[in-house]
Parts: sequence; structure tokens; C-alpha cells
Amino acid sequence: MLTKDDVNRLTARIEAPETTRSVSGLPPGPLLLGSGVLWTPSESSEYIYVFTARHVIVDDLNKIRPIFTIRFLDEEGKEITLEANARDVAMHSDENVDAAVLRCHATVGTLCAYDVEKPSNSMAETPVNTYGFPASLDNRQSFLLSRQSITGNFTVYDSNIKIIWYKLDSEAGVNDADRDVELCGYSGGGVYLVNRNMYRLIGIHVKAAGSNAAARVLECVSIECIVEICIQREWDVPQYLSEVDGYLNDVLEACSDEFKEHPDLLRDMITVASTNHANIIQSDFCGYALECDHTDAFHKCKNFRANLLLLITILKAVSAKAELTEPIEYDTSGGKSLPLYYICSEGMSVKRRISKGNFVKSMKLDYSGRRRIKDNSLVVWNSKDQTDLDRICTKEEFDNIIQDISLSQDISGNTFDIKRGQASPKGITIIHIDELTKQLSGKEVCEFKTWIDKQID
Repeated sequence: MLTKDDVNRLTARIEAPETTRSVSGLPPGPLLLGSGVLWTPSESSEYIYVFTARHVIVDDLNKIRPIFTIRFLDEEGKEITLEANARDVAMHSDENVDAAVLRCHATVGTLCAYDVEKPSNSMAETPVNTYGFPASLDNRQSFLLSRQSITGNFTVYDSNIKIIWYKLDSEAGVNDADRDVELCGYSGGGVYLVNRNMYRLIGIHVKAAGSNAAARVLECVSIECIVEICIQREWDVPQYLSEVDGYLNDVLEACSDEFKEHPDLLRDMITVASTNHANIIQSDFCGYALECDHTDAFHKCKNFRANLLLLITILKAVSAKAELTEPIEYDTSGGKSLPLYYICSEGMSVKRRISKGNFVKSMKLDYSGRRRIKDNSLVVWNSKDQTDLDRICTKEEFDNIIQDISLSQDISGNTFDIKRGQASPKGITIIHIDELTKQLSGKEVCEFKTWIDKQID
């Protein structure tokens, strides 16, 4: 998934090198054609791709323009300019599909590596953001001032024609009377579904829908059209976010014995198992520290799924965040809310008994290098094998382990510098899931919550 900073860097400005401007009052210079979204398949790729709208790269005679300039910012905020020509353009075999892909020879590292997501009507009312370069704010002196976003909500998706409609927020700041004019330049910009400040690319903006400006409805083509273009051209193909089975009924029977002393929890667990938790699994709440037999599809592991079911059921019983709204937090009896994470790892070595030190090391070198764990968090640890009997990791122990890591090597063999660009979170409490379920035995839920609070304090 992408952050807002990622999306800003992915937003490209597409220009034609005309020497005169068609918009009165602007000095001679490149002509703004529209916007685009950057993507690369891997760090070593020799190509950078730009997803955009078909009408952005054709002229008034429906002919592909001979040459384009693509401008964007790199990770350090430096402006990058690439050149492309008609040979670098691919369009959909169906001329009615307003989508196109440009492929440029360039190496930009991991700046644009990400997965895309298929839209569905289950996304209705979810916030969406569109990023682009409105013609009304064209500013050659400042790339940042030229780039803007508009906000709205997912409305409906027609899977037959692969068109998404989304509606502008009332505070979007777009004049209804001149909506098409104000949105000129956004064409080809990315349309992102926004969930807990994480962005998922679902489409490419093409126009305002219909003639009724008061409806404030905009139209974009589904990202599926972009994928189809790449397949047709035999170029690199963007991958969809892995489809995660969020229903945990498959492990319900295996977990039922854990709550045999707590019939209320058992009833709650049945409800939890029948609820779709795909969004939770795909969020920062779940993760793995080192790849297991399932690689990054850790959510397919029966052990991981069973313990996730137990953990969610326990959280609903002991935390005020009973609806598990994101970000997921644990509420102590004293009124503190701690960010909560559920992470699976076999530690740095699976050849010997797993220890909490190995788990923390693998978490620090891998998991939190991508999804950094915040200060004063509670980490529930899952592992396939048994751990050392002492599974609790106090704040002091965590700090000592972090110090030991500072001269360690990461997975690729490079020296790990904990002070260079890596967060060193403090106040982390780590509890193994087996310890949680063990502590439930012979305790009332209120006593169990008191035990958890003591581990944090």
C-alpha cells in the first residue's frame, strides 16, 4: 500500500513541447496535456511506466502526439524529466477505453513499486483522492504548487464497461458552474481509495460524468484497463493486491477448546469467524518479520489464522475498541491506548528453539524496516514452533536487544545501521499469543485484562 508521500511522488505531469500556449495570459513554454501515475515493476527494471488517459496523449485528430515530456519528483524532492515518443505509447484495443500507458527507458529504483487494486461496489462511500495538475493552477516555477488533489467518495462501479463514478466532496473547492474547466489537467491522474491514511490505486481519472454539474460526479477508468493494456502489449504487468480470505471459519473448530471455560468468548468467536477481516489482515496490524513457508502470503498459514481468530476475540472482550476500527489499539484499565500489532516470525533461525531475542531482531531488521512500529506499542507475537518459556519482553529488555542489533547484519548481508533512517521505538511490550491464551485459563476476563496491563506497566 502507498502513503500520501508515495502518492505525491507517483504523480507525474505530462507535457507537449509546444512553444506557444493555448491558454491566454501564459508565457510560451511546454503545453500541459494532463497528469499520469508512475509505476515500475521492480528496483532493477530498465523501464518506468506512466499510466494516463487516452485523450491526454492524442491530438484533436485522434492521432498520438509525436513526443512527450514527463516530469515528477524523486525521493529527495528533486525534479526529474523524462522524454517519450509515440513508439513508447500503448493504448487499449478497444478505442472506447480512455486509458493509455507510456513506457520510458529509465531506472528509478523502488520509487514506484506497488500493487494495484480491483474496484468493487463494496467500496461504496469509501473516501477517494485524485492527484493531478489542474490547468487553472499551472505554475512553471513550482512543481509543488502545480500539483493538487481533490477529494470525494466512491459511488458505483460498472464492471461491464470498467468505469467508476465517484462524487466530489462539498468542500472540494471546485466551482460547479465551470467544473470541466477547473478539472482540466487532472485527466490521467490517479484515483486512490483511502483507508487509514493508506492509498490504493483503483483507477485513472478521465472526466466529469454527464452534463449535470450540480451532481458533482466524476468518472475514471478502472485500473483493470491499464492491466489489460500491458498484457496486450506484452509489457510488464501491474499485480493486483493479493486476495485475502478474511473469513476465519476454517480454523474455528481448531480454536474452540481454548475458550471452553468461557462460553461468552466462545459465542463471540463464532461471530468473529463469520466476519470478513480482510482489511485487518492487509493493514499494518498484521505482518511477518521473516518470510515463512508461505512467503508474504502469511495469512494463508493455519496457525497464523487460528491465533488471529483467538486474538481478535480476546480484543473484543478486553478493549474498548470492540469494533476493531483502524488503527487497532489496546486500551488499558488506566485509560491509555497503545498501538497493537500481530506479527508472525520464526526468528533469525528455525533450526533451534525460538527465543524472544531472535524474534525482536528479525522484527527490527525486516518488519519494522517496512512498517515501523511506534513507540509504546503492544506486539502480540505468533510463531509456528514453541518459544522459550519466558515470553514476556519488558521495555528494558527491548532496549537492550535493540542495542545488540546496532552492529548486526540485515538479511542481505549489509551492515545494519540503526541510527541511519531507522526508527528505534521505545516502550515496546511483546507477548506471545500462547501466553495470552494460557493466562485465560482459570481467570475471569477482568482478571485477564489486569494481567495484560501489568505486562505493559
